[in-house]
Amino acid sequence: DGTIERLPNQLRLADFGAALVQRLREGRALRVEDSRLDPVTIEAAAALEGIGARAFVSAPLFKDGRFAV
Repeated sequence: DGTIERLPNQLRLADFGAALVQRLREGRALRVEDSRLDPVTIEAAAALEGIGARAFVSAPLFKDGRFAV
């Protein structure tokens, strides 16, 4: 029916790969069409797919000039 399970209340950003975290810390948005093929997410494809995020868009959030998670 196209529905997905509810996400946990908290997720650890580090679980989704060092390359993804680095990209966001640099202030760069991320658009992923397939986490299994994208060089930024390929190392964490299983973790991303585990939360139903094979394709997604992510934008970094900064507060007072610092990366905020």
